[in-house]
Amino acid sequence: MTYAEYLLLAKTKKISDHFTLYDVCHSDTALQYKIDNTPTAQIIVNATQLANKCLEPIRKHFNKPLVVNCIFRSPILNTKIGGATNSQHRFGQACDFVISGADLKIVFAWCKTNLDYDQIIFENQWIHISYNNTGKNRKQALKLVNGNYLPA
Repeated sequence: MTYAEYLLLAKTKKISDHFTLYDVCHSDTALQYKIDNTPTAQIIVNATQLANKCLEPIRKHFNKPLVVNCIFRSPILNTKIGGATNSQHRFGQACDFVISGADLKIVFAWCKTNLDYDQIIFENQWIHISYNNTGKNRKQALKLVNGNYLPA
């Protein structure tokens, strides 16, 4: 099965109330460059935990859909887009998202206070949040300021 064929099936496979496998693995860059971004079973487990522990509570609290930019990135895709070599996206443990019509500063502050997370970063145009399903979450909150990640 090709990656494009997998994406068609992924739209119908829920990992939580509001998120599907498509949210986990869809990438325009992967499609453009013919990079296989199909997740492994463990990556799906990780992404399911992230969805249930972080994304669903955000969705429910703000009562608006999250626009997921990225959850899983295969090593090749991660390199192609210039992602960090140790990126939690490589393991399906991180999500970059926005909420249309919501003030991301308010969303960030709510997440920081109300969720169990490994790392949350206010990246100005989106929020990055990660969850480590081993239960060892660092609760590290950062903000991007002039190209530097500072404590938030």
